[in-house]
Amino acid sequence: MSNKGMTLTELIVSSILVGIVMVGIASFSSAIKQIQTTNEKSTLLEIRTAAAINHIRRSAVQAVGYQDDPGIITSATGASPAYFSFRQDRNNTPNNFSDDTWVIYSDGGIAGRMYTCTQDATAGPVPNSGIGGGCAIATNLTLLQNISTISYSRVTDDASSNLNLYFEINLTTMDDISKPYHPVNNPKYTVNTRIIPPSHSW
Repeated sequence: MSNKGMTLTELIVSSILVGIVMVGIASFSSAIKQIQTTNEKSTLLEIRTAAAINHIRRSAVQAVGYQDDPGIITSATGASPAYFSFRQDRNNTPNNFSDDTWVIYSDGGIAGRMYTCTQDATAGPVPNSGIGGGCAIATNLTLLQNISTISYSRVTDDASSNLNLYFEINLTTMDDISKPYHPVNNPKYTVNTRIIPPSHSW
């Protein structure tokens, strides 16, 4: 019966093999962790952006007006603060706009952000530039941050026999707008949507 142990060479080779295996496991674990982090960032980005779009969609669908006064207002290009507003009938008086409410979405003059607030018809659809989010009457709510690009417009489609008015918005958000886009470390999410209020076909 032999009691011979491992030689120095065998011990060195074994140590090297164990080291290679451990490095591989560590690299694999690191890769898995990075994938999980990226997925979490992307998922949160999609959830936040989708929630903001749904908030806007609900407001736009409830917009009231008629052909010459549709109740959907957008700011001029380059305006500060930039904004868009929807008039809503909350008192069940469809023929009286004077008691309605404006739901306003504004960047408050701060790039990359979106605030929302409400104010009554007498205050109008334009946000107060002296307040971060925008309204003269009401509490501002920060709806979304880290907006990379945003464009919106009120469009009248008169190509058919009916005159249809819709609101279109294109929105891109990033995990951190202060850093360049990176598919892993700084993902982005884009939404393009068109909203047609039921009461805006004449």
